Amino acid sequence: MKKTLVIVLLLAVMGMSAQVVPTFFPRKFLMEHFTSENCNECPKGMIAIKDFLALQSTPYIWVSHHAIYGTDEYTIPEGNKIAQTFSIYSVPTVMLNRTNQPDNIAIGTSRLENLNVIGVSTSWSTTLQCRQLGIPLKEMGEVSELDIVIDGADEIDPQRGLIKGRGAAHLLEKVVASMAKRYIIIADSGKKVEKLGEKFAVPLEILPNAIGVVTAKVEALGAKVKVRMGAPGKDGPVISDSGNIIADAKFDEIKNPQELSDKLDSITGLVGHGLFINMATQVILATENGLEEF
Repeated sequence: MKKTLVIVLLLAVMGMSAQVVPTFFPRKFLMEHFTSENCNECPKGMIAIKDFLALQSTPYIWVSHHAIYGTDEYTIPEGNKIAQTFSIYSVPTVMLNRTNQPDNIAIGTSRLENLNVIGVSTSWSTTLQCRQLGIPLKEMGEVSELDIVIDGADEIDPQRGLIKGRGAAHLLEKVVASMAKRYIIIADSGKKVEKLGEKFAVPLEILPNAIGVVTAKVEALGAKVKVRMGAPGKDGPVISDSGNIIADAKFDEIKNPQELSDKLDSITGLVGHGLFINMATQVILATENGLEEF
């Protein structure tokens, strides 16, 4: 009998696009690494790549392409052509066995006990990327339980408390996190803080007709609330995929994240907020010295 693993696909590691691939490869495998001289995240990506390869017992061939972001002294036309062929639009990106093509997505799965992987996406951008990679998807409303959720975060405290929502998808991300058997956060070490709120405000998702009352009640808790505006050249506030207004609540100090989360949950008209407390089951951070897990 085939097993079906339902996962949710969210943010990439340190900006790195990653394939859903097995950790066991039956033969020597090809790893193509796309990088650029002007890529700020590529040094962190190299750490993650080396840690990944250290876990592999199967021989591999490693090829690096300088591509995508203009040219540097290592760029050759063939590298850009490969990136275009396999729809690779950002760096750092790793492609294994050229599995960006749907016809090849199943390479290596024969040793995984006929395991099927089905994804659940929380944003349009992730949905488009999954379609490019040939990853089958289900609508969020079709599932009530997820085997694993892999996500990122804007801030992470030592108790695995999170602030999320700079991408304005925190409400849907919290829905899928609540369904997860395992909720794994992957980020770089710069996201770790001693106390939540040190660097970022708490994102809010608010019903448009409730913006006034919600703002007043959140500010009564000690925050300064500001509606998040669109990118330069775009009029009006940021609107979530669910049609709600995104705002940010900056607190001078969050002494008790769970208590604040409960108070925000009780405000009518506040559809969701970016405090994820007691939800993450594992955090994996990329540091200069390798991976840190807690």
